[in-house]
Amino acid sequence: MCFLLLFINNGGSEDEYQLIVGMNRDEHFARPTKPASIWHDTPTCVAGLDMKAGCEGGSWLAASSSGRIAALLNVMSFIDPSKKGRGQFVTNYVKDMSDCSNASIYMSNVIKNCTDYNNFHLVLIERKKGLFEVLNACSKEEDVVPNKLFDGCHALSNGTLSKPWVKTKVGKERFEDLMSKSCRTADKQLILEGISQILCDEKSHLPDPNLEAACEKIGICASRKSSICDTKPENLSKTRTQTVILVNRDGLCEYIEWTMCEPIQENWHENTWQTNKYSFRMTN
Repeated sequence: MCFLLLFINNGGSEDEYQLIVGMNRDEHFARPTKPASIWHDTPTCVAGLDMKAGCEGGSWLAASSSGRIAALLNVMSFIDPSKKGRGQFVTNYVKDMSDCSNASIYMSNVIKNCTDYNNFHLVLIERKKGLFEVLNACSKEEDVVPNKLFDGCHALSNGTLSKPWVKTKVGKERFEDLMSKSCRTADKQLILEGISQILCDEKSHLPDPNLEAACEKIGICASRKSSICDTKPENLSKTRTQTVILVNRDGLCEYIEWTMCEPIQENWHENTWQTNKYSFRMTN
């Protein structure tokens, strides 16, 4: 299970961040992964990459100097291993492929074929004329449509948009409190520390009727999936990467990743983490 925080601030002042993204990637420790780096074949893009056979080159969070950012989260449901990998949604979008002249067209094309994939949340961000446009879609909703996100704080986890989980609400409330105190670029360190505290929350957020119902459908205990940061020994998939993206009013983008060093130890708290930092200016 993954977790996403998003702050959109198109109407803010010059000394404030215009966009902030914070994300936990939860994945099997044995799944081959390349830490965040600038891509050799597309040097305008930066992200960590999935290296699992059949899914190579996909990602969960990527950014480009063209002004594009994309994030992908799983939505809880039975996994069909015969379906296509979803990580290419992210990489193809930030690469600015020919079929995605803008976020709206790209999202519409993804939605048309969403039944070919296991369930997902997809967030597409595009900077145009100095302003961010943000779209989100959840493939498990009865009516799969793009949703435009406006200025303010947003949070996503692995429940549907119509039935959000308690931990999602808690994370959003804590993020709103953090942003209300300051979103100024001068307070970068305080913002990073605050986001880290949210993303590292190991507390179980139960009771949660929506989470409990979703877990019952796939036969797992809700307590295993009730925390923002998944460190539980019984889970095969745990939090192994955390990322923050900061973009100021001039389009300066900072991509900061903390990821577990391989070989990863099964005991979450025994692992060491490496930090990868990249910065570039968005051209749009």
